[in-house]
Amino acid sequence: MLRALFYKEWIKLRWPIGILALLGFASLIQAGLGLRYLAAMKESADLWEGLILKQQMPYAGHLVFPVVCGLVLGAAQWFPETRKRSLRLLLHLPLSEKILIPVVVGTGLLFVCLLAGLHGLGLIFIYSLRFPQEIVTGILWAWFPHMLAAMALYCGAAMVLMETSWWRRIMGACLVYFFFKMLSAGGQPASYGQSIWIYALVTMSLVIMLFLPVMRAKRGGGL
Repeated sequence: MLRALFYKEWIKLRWPIGILALLGFASLIQAGLGLRYLAAMKESADLWEGLILKQQMPYAGHLVFPVVCGLVLGAAQWFPETRKRSLRLLLHLPLSEKILIPVVVGTGLLFVCLLAGLHGLGLIFIYSLRFPQEIVTGILWAWFPHMLAAMALYCGAAMVLMETSWWRRIMGACLVYFFFKMLSAGGQPASYGQSIWIYALVTMSLVIMLFLPVMRAKRGGGL
């Protein structure tokens, strides 16, 4: 049954995953070409100074990709499940919601992390060909908050679609939006170095909050 459920989620997400994979590949090509252009236009010493001492991030635009993955996959996975209050149909499957929802949510987050992780590794690899470990580490510190933001936006999209009460939708959307702004507000790669674990715990709490609309749908009231 779990294998069939995973396959069902894959059927829903395969086209968005394919499109996002192509976008990620295009982003990496653009990053490589952009880095090559910078290396040709600037002296090596100036380029290294900007990246190491001034904490400039020419790769910042490519860090949006994880966020796009979280939002798109969250909407693509949960919109078919919540049309015309069809979340209750999902809950009628012969599985407890304590197993069903973690499998569905876990599948969506797995693909978010897989796409964003491969893109992040590709970005790190491109910069590691020209720069030392300090810069590569900076990219990792800059990437990780965006990975958490991607997970948060996935949960936000799922929460908004699962809820049928407009005031709960607005409150959930505002909560996720402000958390996303906090994660994306850092201007330097190591801005979250001392507190990233706190943000990770908050992100995990957003995943747990997805059980609230499920419990209300299971009861058939309070929606």
